[in-house]
Amino acid sequence: MKFVWPEAAKAALRAIDRESAVRILLALTSFAETGNGDIKALEGKWQGASRLRVGDYRVILPSRARPNYDASGSGIALTFTIAFN
Repeated sequence: MKFVWPEAAKAALRAIDRESAVRILLALTSFAETGNGDIKALEGKWQGASRLRVGDYRVILPSRARPNYDASGSGIALTFTIAFN
């Protein structure tokens, strides 16, 4: 499985502590492979998106981010924002 990472997502991940970043990567991998995770549909400003909760962080996923979603034929495209609760 291959993830396609936007530069903003890479920068957000590098900006947090290593332990939290690894937990986020593991949670995203688990979500992509199984569809499991603490997922919630969002409303208001983020309507149509979902959030994946990973400890104190929230990973905002676009509405198309589902396990095995293939945006370009080469992997799972995840554009997300990392927010601290």
